[in-house]
Amino acid sequence: MIKFKTIFTCCLASAIALVSTLTLTTTATAQTRFLSNVANQDFLMINRTIHTTNSYFNDVNITIPKGTVFQVSGLSKGAKTGYPYVSIDTNQLRWSLRKPFITSKHDQQLTAGIWATTKNFKKVTAPNYLRYYSPNQMAWSINYGFIWQGFKYPASNQIVKAKENAVRVTTDGYLEFLKDQPAIGSSKISQPFSTAKVQKSTTKGNITYLYTTTKIAGLPSTHINASGRYQYRLKVINTNHHLVTINPRNNNSNSKYVDSAVIVSRCYIGNTKTNYYKLNQFAF
Repeated sequence: MIKFKTIFTCCLASAIALVSTLTLTTTATAQTRFLSNVANQDFLMINRTIHTTNSYFNDVNITIPKGTVFQVSGLSKGAKTGYPYVSIDTNQLRWSLRKPFITSKHDQQLTAGIWATTKNFKKVTAPNYLRYYSPNQMAWSINYGFIWQGFKYPASNQIVKAKENAVRVTTDGYLEFLKDQPAIGSSKISQPFSTAKVQKSTTKGNITYLYTTTKIAGLPSTHINASGRYQYRLKVINTNHHLVTINPRNNNSNSKYVDSAVIVSRCYIGNTKTNYYKLNQFAF
C-alpha cells in the first residue's frame, strides 16, 4: 500500500510521460466532430467497438465493446492537431476486459489515446448502479468505487502491509467481490473472487439494491426469484456515519502536528453488520 500523496504523484508523472509518447487509435480529420464540454470524472459511453492497445508500449491488444461506460480520468489534446482524446483506465472495467493489461508484463492500465469524437463516444450521466458510491466524488477516480471491508482507512504506517476484501461495481456494470486486494489505490485491480452483471439497481434513501441473475460468492445476497434476470438482490447501506483516520507527523503518536487525515463512511453489505467503508475524502 502507498499513501495517497505518492499515488497522486505517480499518476501525475505517468500522465506527463504518456502525453509525449501516446499513440492515438483512430485517425481524426478536420471534418470530424469532437465532443465538447467533457470534464474530468464525466462518464462516456462507447458508440462502436474499439480495438486498441495499451498506452506507451502499444504491444497488448484490447477490444472494448459498443455500449461500454467508463469515467474520464483526463481529457488531453494532441500536441500537433489540438484535437481532444481520452485514454481509458481499464481498472474501471470488468475483469474480462481489463485482464490483458493486468496480466501483461507491463505496469500499464491505460489504453492508447482514442480520439474523443462523436463517432467514438457520447456523454452520459452516471449509471444508476453506481449510486451506492456517489461516483462524482474525487475518491471514485482514485479507488474505482471500492467499498472496503474493515473498520476504517488504515493508518499511514499500516498501508504498505494492509490487504482487505472489497466490493465494487465497475463502470460497465459488473458487481465484483475481491479477496485480499493488495493495495488501496493499487495500480492493478486483481481478478475478482466472484462477479456477475448487474441487471437492475434501485436506490431508496441511503440504501441501494443491486440485482443479479447469479449469486456472488462471498457476499450475503438474498435469493428472491427462482428464475429470470433478477434472482438475487444485494443490499448496500451507506450509514453516513463518518470515521476519520488521523496520521500524526512522522507517525509519531505524541506529535501535536497532523500529517494527513482520511474520512470514510461506514457501510453494510446485505443484512449483516460486517464493517465496510467507502472513502469520502483525503484531508492534508
